[in-house]
Amino acid sequence: MNSDLMRRVALTLGALLIYRIGTYIPLPGIDPAVWEGLFRGQSGGLLGMLSVFSGGAVSRMAIFALNLGPYLSAAILVQVALLFSSGFRAVNDRGDRGRRIVRRWTLVMTLVLAALQSYGVAIGLEAFGQTVAEPGFFFRLSTVITLTGGTFLLIWLSEIITAHGVGNGLALILFVGIVVAIPRSIAGLLELGRQGALSIEMIAALAVLTIALMAFIVIMELGRRHVPIEYERRQIGDRIIEKQSSTLALKLNGAGMIPVVVAQWPLSIMFAFSADGPAWLLAIGAQFGHGRAGVQPLHGDRHCCLRAVLRRALDQS
Repeated sequence: MNSDLMRRVALTLGALLIYRIGTYIPLPGIDPAVWEGLFRGQSGGLLGMLSVFSGGAVSRMAIFALNLGPYLSAAILVQVALLFSSGFRAVNDRGDRGRRIVRRWTLVMTLVLAALQSYGVAIGLEAFGQTVAEPGFFFRLSTVITLTGGTFLLIWLSEIITAHGVGNGLALILFVGIVVAIPRSIAGLLELGRQGALSIEMIAALAVLTIALMAFIVIMELGRRHVPIEYERRQIGDRIIEKQSSTLALKLNGAGMIPVVVAQWPLSIMFAFSADGPAWLLAIGAQFGHGRAGVQPLHGDRHCCLRAVLRRALDQS
């Protein structure tokens, strides 16, 4: 086998191994056992979804809990700004220098988004005194630095994979984070079947539905709409080109995963800062709470419904 290919594969595996190790290193200043009990009470809701995208880092509140979400969101926001701002487009059209400036903007936006999310996570963790050993300014500062630094470390690892590994580092890190959650999900489903909570027929139906959904996603990703294009008869010098026709292939799903990626950071920021937020924010939080119908504000005080669920899980654990 080609030695250069072996070197690229080994570097990629090493970078992915560093990523997986980071998902098991908890944030400084928190009690992992207490957080695990809190997470179990909310694993079927928003936190469970975020944990899947982070490779399980959220379930362990690890240093890579934010994953690449802030960077992807920042990149998308910068690209949207380039579409609607002629000044931004002029900068982007300056060649390599313009692209370096756009990348600098993306990193600055990533820093802002990651810092906001990290600060929100720190406030949310401090809402439960047993989770954080010593809440206060230093815990918030360490959380912001750790989570933001974890995001930038993943950005660096993805660039290393892209430049010196097998390529497409961002997609590989996201792919690994999602794939590692599949065995645990299958094991949990089989355990429910063993306990009698799910019948064999229900498990088989879920398996068929999952396969059908994956096939539908592939079909939508490969789907193209062919728009006919006709070229009029024209003359180039002494040569006459007759009317020609062709087709323009447009993807049916042009947005891809962009809406899912963009939706993560405003939701995480909103719920992190909703501990004492306005009434409309609490109402939105109630709709996303685990169980929904059983999640109610605590006797009219301005506590978040999500906090009520987590406190109940803490009492049970």
